[in-house]
Amino acid sequence: MTEQGWTLRLRRSTAGQVLVRASHRTGVPGAVVLVLLSAGLVVALAGFGFAVALEDVMEGDGVVGADPWVQRFLVRHRTSALNEVFRAITRLGSAGVILVLALGVILFLVWRHERMLALGVVLATGGTAILVALVKMLVDRSRPPPIDRLSGATGASFPSGHSAEAIAFYGAIAWIVVVLVRGRRLRTLACAGALGLGLLVGFSRAYLGVHWASDVVSGWLLGLAWLAATIGVCALVPTMLETSRDARDQPEPRVD
Repeated sequence: MTEQGWTLRLRRSTAGQVLVRASHRTGVPGAVVLVLLSAGLVVALAGFGFAVALEDVMEGDGVVGADPWVQRFLVRHRTSALNEVFRAITRLGSAGVILVLALGVILFLVWRHERMLALGVVLATGGTAILVALVKMLVDRSRPPPIDRLSGATGASFPSGHSAEAIAFYGAIAWIVVVLVRGRRLRTLACAGALGLGLLVGFSRAYLGVHWASDVVSGWLLGLAWLAATIGVCALVPTMLETSRDARDQPEPRVD
């Protein structure tokens, strides 16, 4: 089915009618309403999952109980080839690599006059880094035993910064492709690629023994929640600015 066909089908559905009514009442375009609702749902679900994991880590129960078992399983199934593969993959979530890639993407978007998308990349990557740093200071969880580590790591363990940054940054790239590219196949590939990279980077952290499994899952959830919030804000702000500009441009009523 073509993109126009999907759009027509959505408008005729019950959900589509709800979006149309919400758009008329708020003055916000239907597409923006859909983005805001979707982003809000993702923030709520991912945020709830992160809150549950955070509570379990702070109290030392719940999902934390599976961490030692997962760690032993991964250590037992290591091979020399997989070690090198995951050492390479984990670099894709490092601060240095993401910083360089993010700067390149931001410069490209500014050159294309897509300043709101460029701001979105800044918010997604920078905001995630700040959140991770704050939570690490709050929780201060110890990493897995050094004897199990195949890579160097410093600082607190919870949540995994690589996992959070990979989901947030590569997810932001997928969002940019969805906004700028018309082809549905390329959009789907971008979203699948971003998801795959985020999951692989996170898994590599547990495989290499520098994070517990719950650190990785929590990093994914935190990065996803912040990415969704960023997308929602960047979808709403242009509409608000346009509405404000239109209100200023309207002539004031004459008083006789």
